[in-house]
Amino acid sequence: MEEAAPEAPALTVDKGDTGWMLVSTVLVLLMIIPGLALFYGGLVRAKNMVSILSQVFVVTGIGMVMWLLVGYSPAFTDGGGLNRFVGGLDKAFLNGVNVNTLVETFSVGIAIPELIFVAFQMTFACITAALVLGGVVERVKFSTIVIFSTFWPVIVYYPMAHMVCGGAARSWPPIPPTPTHRCRRWSHLEFRRA
Repeated sequence: MEEAAPEAPALTVDKGDTGWMLVSTVLVLLMIIPGLALFYGGLVRAKNMVSILSQVFVVTGIGMVMWLLVGYSPAFTDGGGLNRFVGGLDKAFLNGVNVNTLVETFSVGIAIPELIFVAFQMTFACITAALVLGGVVERVKFSTIVIFSTFWPVIVYYPMAHMVCGGAARSWPPIPPTPTHRCRRWSHLEFRRA
């Protein structure tokens, strides 16, 4: 007689985990605006202060929009045959993500709302592109920054986030600083070579 496989426990939302994720999301956002914006502003000549502040704001805004439209899905869904490198587009435009969907945490049976997880991971996608600005301060035009911040995450950050945090080897908690700093370092090197 075969034993039936044990059923997975029902997911329950933990208020403490949810609250801490919200606080962490706000703290990372504060690292970008005003933190990173003012830090980079202090590194440039006075005449370029407004320029770098606006660059950080625009890169953050573009990063948020891109993450919500296409970033979350390739970073945290199954990519089928390409799953080792990038996820699919099942959740593009946050398709299927609503106030009732949950994401399991590292504790068995404990979850947080998926929208909070999306927001938390979004802040790291934003800060990664903003960190790259430090390597190109006063060297590139504003239009180049806009183009870069639109396409670079799709080509570099989202696949790296998937490989580190969301792919077949997904670990919980996803460690956003790992893809953040890897992508930033490689991109600084490429910009300095150009």
